[in-house]
Amino acid sequence: MPSLRFEGDHWRLGAIRVVGVDEVGVAPTCGAVVAAAVIMKPHARRIAGVRDSKTLSALQRERLAPIIRRRAVAIGVGAASVREIDQLNIYHATHLAMRRAIARLGGHDHVIVDGNRIVGFENHVGPYSNVVDGDAKVYSSACASVVAKVVRDRMMIRLAARYPAHLRSRTPKGASG
Repeated sequence: MPSLRFEGDHWRLGAIRVVGVDEVGVAPTCGAVVAAAVIMKPHARRIAGVRDSKTLSALQRERLAPIIRRRAVAIGVGAASVREIDQLNIYHATHLAMRRAIARLGGHDHVIVDGNRIVGFENHVGPYSNVVDGDAKVYSSACASVVAKVVRDRMMIRLAARYPAHLRSRTPKGASG
């Protein structure tokens, strides 16, 4: 279960607006990559059931997302389009989506990114750290994982309705991915 230990390390150092970031849509072969950035109150009470979105059902994510939105200090969502993925590659497009999500927060003190170190990322977002499997370990990143997954699933459902012949064979049941 994700904990507040990573955020707590930064809160103790005076960073109040600690951001957890996660992205979804990196592995699927269609659609945008979506990132969410979430700031929770220091020492906030955890929301029961929040964990890495890949371990939750669509119904669980849909139930948790509005609770996360109500409890969060700030949430930012960013995406990189299929065209941007094609132009930049998925690695750089993912980081672009993350930067867009972080930019929509209205300021922050520190960012915790799910995954490996990103060269030059601090030039765009300021102080940050990375945690491999952060969506499973870092509470605010797990919250971001849920929010990003719900947003992307809804995007994919709308695209499937608009282009049923193109997405029927590519969109897994429940819009997972």
